[in-house]
Amino acid sequence: RDLRMSRGLGDVYKRQECYNVFYGTLNFIIQREEIYMNRTALRETVFKVLFRYGFHDSESFASQMNLFFAEYPESGDEEENWPALDSKSAEEITGKVTDILCHIDEIDKVISEKSEGWDIDRIGKAELSIMRIAVYEILYDDNIENAVSISEAVKLAKKYGDEKAYGFVNGVLAKIVK
Repeated sequence: RDLRMSRGLGDVYKRQECYNVFYGTLNFIIQREEIYMNRTALRETVFKVLFRYGFHDSESFASQMNLFFAEYPESGDEEENWPALDSKSAEEITGKVTDILCHIDEIDKVISEKSEGWDIDRIGKAELSIMRIAVYEILYDDNIENAVSISEAVKLAKKYGDEKAYGFVNGVLAKIVK
């Protein structure tokens, strides 16, 4: 076996295992890839799951999370920005979403306090979901630097939020870190 690590397109890590298979006198190489999402892809997928929370009550959200994974393209879809999903990544996504929801009241309280003049119900669902992830990382995840959490949240806000959302997200998160 020949194991090689490579970074693929910035969205996923690919571990390639090459096996030599001998069939008579012919030598075939069968290549199998195990896909591991990087933190950016994991965070974006967490956002996609958490975004659904804003439209459902707590009881029905579990079925929404199951539906999300059931609808997820089996091998991903790079054109639609859906990196391939392996079981390890699915466990990490589910764990992070569950942790965020366990702390949702504290997270929303912090967001509400720091977003002066903005009632939590007035904040766009995409922006709120993005900030919930970042605030969770800032308060409860010691493995991620605050600056990284803010930077990634701003990138997500530019991609999924209103045209001015990234400035609002950046401002609120900067107040939280101070």
